[in-house]
This record gives sequence, C-alpha cells and structure tokens, in this order.
Amino acid sequence: MDIILWVWVKLVILPMVLFMVILDSPSKKRELPHSWDEFVYDSGKWKTGWNAFFGYADGENLQSKNRQVKPYESAEVKDDGYPDGLTTNLAYKN
Repeated sequence: MDIILWVWVKLVILPMVLFMVILDSPSKKRELPHSWDEFVYDSGKWKTGWNAFFGYADGENLQSKNRQVKPYESAEVKDDGYPDGLTTNLAYKN
C-alpha cells in the first residue's frame, strides 16, 4: 500500500502543486514577440490579461477566488460578459 501512495504522490500531487505555482507567477514576457503587427487586447472588468484568462462572469478570477471555483461556468450574461466576447468585439472593430 505504501508504494501505491508514493506513486500517487509523485505522479499526481507533485505535478498539480508545480502547476499551481506556475499559475501564480504571471510573466511580463510576451509570447512570440515578433509574430504580430499589433497587440490588441481588451481585458475589460478583469483589468489584466492574466486575470481575464482565468476570468469569471462576475469580474473575479481564479486567483481572487483563491481557487475555490468550479472547473466551468455558464452564466446568463451579455456577449461581453466573458473575455472571449470582448475579443470578438475587437475582431469586429478591426
């Protein structure tokens, strides 16, 4: 039984902890910095791209809710109630 627990901790728990540490460390480095002609983004009520990436309809995000969230959300909101709606609006403008 001890070996099963050891394997479970090594294969499941440690990677999850590492992933959570990475999620808490936003970077200032842009991905693919020379790949785009312009940088267009609207983070809306989430205020930063990092928060919007993990955003919920009420303006909160994964970090502000201390990770006490469901793995999905489907709120009755307007199209711009989620970050992808804001991105769609930007696509229409350009």
